[in-house]
Amino acid sequence: QAAATPAPAAAPVSDELVIGVLPNIGAAALQAQYEPLKRHLERLNNQKVRIVLPANFKAFFDATMRGDFDLAVAAPHFARVAQLDRGMVPLVTYEPRINALLVAPADGTVTGARDVRSHPVAFANPTSLVALYGLQWLGQQKLEAGKDFEVKAARTDMGVGRMLLSGEAVAAVMSNGEFRALPADESARLKIVEVFARIPNFIVLAHPRLERERINRLRSQLKGLIAEGGEDGAAFAKATGFTGMVDVDDAVLRELDPYAAPTRRAMGY
Repeated sequence: QAAATPAPAAAPVSDELVIGVLPNIGAAALQAQYEPLKRHLERLNNQKVRIVLPANFKAFFDATMRGDFDLAVAAPHFARVAQLDRGMVPLVTYEPRINALLVAPADGTVTGARDVRSHPVAFANPTSLVALYGLQWLGQQKLEAGKDFEVKAARTDMGVGRMLLSGEAVAAVMSNGEFRALPADESARLKIVEVFARIPNFIVLAHPRLERERINRLRSQLKGLIAEGGEDGAAFAKATGFTGMVDVDDAVLRELDPYAAPTRRAMGY
């Protein structure tokens, strides 16, 4: 991999802090979730904060790599690529880690990975880190995508829960958050077959055009949001299920390295 190309400093330091957030759930719900974080940073910095929600994962990744955001709340594999290739600075990672699940109909015959052989497996989002971990986990059990099982992506007209309950797929790979977001009448008829990995949660990155002192200040302000137990922190924790924000250690970043090349390929870089 070539040396990092600095993300263009096109967006000048303005009177507002622009935060791009990975659109992993619907825009209205996501905007509401981030309102307390926005208030927290506006109050501490006496500066307007704008939350930007791109249309999809690819639009988010492209905007991050282009340098459109001062801060980016990224999926960890996106964060690692933006750090390596654009010099973005990891500030914090959310806790807890994300449980990656194999889910199946409660009345179905799937009791483990081996039972998906020769069947379709649904993925809530095939480019997510949970999906990449899932494909690796299935591969370790001699199950190769496209050969031993078919990958089926969720569609706008048919989510993962419906695919499982209608028989379109025998099992699904998803995060605990995606499972929690299923309609109650669907999740009640499904079972978690296995928690196959605990993967790093979102990583917040800063653009290197921000001065080091400001980056350090933002890092401690983000860590304080939930830790200090204020009203905004409590609201953010309740809405998101996050329990804290902590420093991103090198071990976490190195753990993501096997997923950097597949991420670049999937995103067209």
